[in-house]
Amino acid sequence: MAKTTSLLFVFFFLFSAVYSSINSALDSALPRHGEEFSLKKTIILLSKIADPGLNESRVERDINALTALAASRVKGARTPGEKIAEINKVIFEDYNFRFDETADSFIQRRRLSEAWFGGLAEYESFERVLKERSGICVSLSLLYLIIAEELKLPIYPVFMPRHIFVRWDDGTLRINIETTAKGAVISDSAYASKFGYKPGGPYGKTLKKINAVGAFLNNIGVHFQLAGRAAEAVEIHKRDVAINPDIAGSRANLGAAYIETGMYSEAVLTLEKAHDMEPADADALLNLSIAKNRTGDHAAAIRGFEKLLRLSPNDLAAYDGLGISHSRSGDPKRAEQYYLKALNLDSSYINTLNNLGVLYQEQGRLSEALRLFRRAVSSNPSRFESRANLAIALQKNDYLYEAENEYEAAIRLNPKASDIHYNLGLLYHKQGKKSPAESAYRKAIELNPKEEYAYYNLGVLLQDTNRHAEAAKMYAAALKINPSSFSALHNLGSAYYEEEKFEKAGETFLKALSLDPKNKDAAFSAAVSFHRAGSLKKAAEHYKKTISIEPSFKEAYNNLAAVLSELGEDEEAGKWYKKSLE
Repeated sequence: MAKTTSLLFVFFFLFSAVYSSINSALDSALPRHGEEFSLKKTIILLSKIADPGLNESRVERDINALTALAASRVKGARTPGEKIAEINKVIFEDYNFRFDETADSFIQRRRLSEAWFGGLAEYESFERVLKERSGICVSLSLLYLIIAEELKLPIYPVFMPRHIFVRWDDGTLRINIETTAKGAVISDSAYASKFGYKPGGPYGKTLKKINAVGAFLNNIGVHFQLAGRAAEAVEIHKRDVAINPDIAGSRANLGAAYIETGMYSEAVLTLEKAHDMEPADADALLNLSIAKNRTGDHAAAIRGFEKLLRLSPNDLAAYDGLGISHSRSGDPKRAEQYYLKALNLDSSYINTLNNLGVLYQEQGRLSEALRLFRRAVSSNPSRFESRANLAIALQKNDYLYEAENEYEAAIRLNPKASDIHYNLGLLYHKQGKKSPAESAYRKAIELNPKEEYAYYNLGVLLQDTNRHAEAAKMYAAALKINPSSFSALHNLGSAYYEEEKFEKAGETFLKALSLDPKNKDAAFSAAVSFHRAGSLKKAAEHYKKTISIEPSFKEAYNNLAAVLSELGEDEEAGKWYKKSLE
């Protein structure tokens, strides 16, 4: 019984077990509700979560030096405009801080391996910001707010959809300060025009410094999620939502993290709230539709993706999502149509290359699937799903040597993927490479102790090498996961038989027979086992059972005759022997 090698549907996440260590770190860094706190100290501690190697004392020293220079410059300024100008000169001229325009493309990378986490986290590391003198809107605005707090100036955070800037607001005068444009003064109307937010909501309001902390948590959470650490991302995003409950983007990113951790019901509830808050937010709608798909509500998912296309007619992820939805709801023809629409818009769109390949593979269109997976790998050789799907397709097409190379490449990208280790074990097993196969199966079990088929196939391998006691343990482990596995019970009976535990073997074969009462092999194996154990009446009963299932089973007649003879029933034995000759 070999589990079918599994193909991977790929879902697209836009910006979207609880780890006690992350919660402990967050508890240490964040202030209790309503208490006064130092923004500088809080941001340094949170930055250390993103960048564990951060040198706290060095960061604080550098911030203090920057603040001291700003204080000396602001001292002679009289008006708010002059004070802002002096701070701008210190940050953007003396220190030459700049907005990192390359950050967005780096941050938007999808499904990074954990190896990328260090590089990605640098965008939330204040040590990196201070050293490189560059950052994104959140880090530059936080730096500005820290200086303002130290100088006791009325400068506060302001949110836009997926953006943050700072504002002088002393109750009578408001001056917007755009930190990504060297402190340029931007009017409220210009922001409203660019970001399209509605008055009366959370955007455009003067907020508190704790809200900026939430924005920082949001970005850190996204980075954890993209690095494959979604369970920690959930905890980080929860803290952000607690601080900024009215920001749809915060809830949307929490919902995306819930999807990554398999908490689909929680994802739906969270993303529905985000969508209600901002119906035109394409990212929230996309992830809500994905979550609906994951809960099996494909009709709702289809409605969501169709709505997304009305908002954004060329949205590749929406077409791809419609393909997945129709595929999973049993309409492969429509699924193919939507996948092809996505590829017509972008022939290298990697998600659809994988997902259409999965569809073709399921339909037995193996050569077409293989071509798509090769294109996906060519488009991005570092994408785990593409490597894994290509390996599986190659294996199904019996290109075993190339499949082996692709499995190894996939494992390098994601060493913790138990299914890939399992599939590699199947490949080695088929090639007769028993030692590597055993290692691969054991690795799959180590990574996923609930991997029933790895136990089962390892049992088969061990039995083939006459390690029957070890094989029996593997079959027993598989049965703990799935007690209704006929194959595991039958093979466990065989292992007991080879160990000469005949009575135990017979009882095990009977359990298998109870799952498949018409299985002549299970009935005959039970009879033979009881025969060898000396349980002659049970042996006779099950030889008869075998014959009732398969009347032409000559060996069962002969063996029944032998058992009856041993029981002293020679006349009855003779009848059955004659029947074996008919």
